[in-house]
Amino acid sequence: MKVFITGKPGSGKTTLIKEVLNHIPQIPCCGFYTEEIREKGERKGFKVKTIFSKEEALLAHINFEKKFSVGKYGVDVEGFERIIAKEFKDKNPETLYIIDEVGPMECYSKRFIGIVEELLRGNFRILGTVKLKGGGLMEKIRNDKSIRLFHLTEKNRKETFSEVLNLLKGEYEGNF
Repeated sequence: MKVFITGKPGSGKTTLIKEVLNHIPQIPCCGFYTEEIREKGERKGFKVKTIFSKEEALLAHINFEKKFSVGKYGVDVEGFERIIAKEFKDKNPETLYIIDEVGPMECYSKRFIGIVEELLRGNFRILGTVKLKGGGLMEKIRNDKSIRLFHLTEKNRKETFSEVLNLLKGEYEGNF
C-alpha cells in the first residue's frame, strides 16, 4: 500500500496525516510530518517532527542564511538529513512509513530522495503527501500508477480521510 495526498497549500494535507495517526495508535509507524512556525500570525518557517523517535528539527526559516532556499526560506538540509537518517534507519515491512512531505525543501536532500525511492521500490507501506506541482521525485510520485494518489480539497476532506483510514484498516486487519 502506497498512498499519497496532494493538493494546494493549506488544503489540509498535514492535518489529514495527523488525524490518521490519531486513529491508528496500534499500527507501528515511523517517519515525519512538517509544521509551520508562526509568529504573530505570520509564517516564519517550518519544522520537522518525527513519529517514532519523537524528535524535532528546524527545516526552514526566513532568517536562515543557507546554501539552499525555497522562496524566502533558507533550508537546513544537513539538520533535516540528521533527523531523517535516524528515523528511517531500520526498515520493516510491517511499519507504516509517514512522509509529510515530498516537496522542494525536502528534495534538496539526496539522502531523503534515496530513502523515499528505496521505500517506493520495496514492499513497504507508505502514507505521504506530495506537492501538487514540481518535477523530479514529486512528479514521479504523482505519475506512478502503483501509488494511490488523492487530490485533497476543502470539499472532499472528510471522504478522503475515510478512504485513507479504510485502506489502512484493510492493510492492517488484525490490528483493529
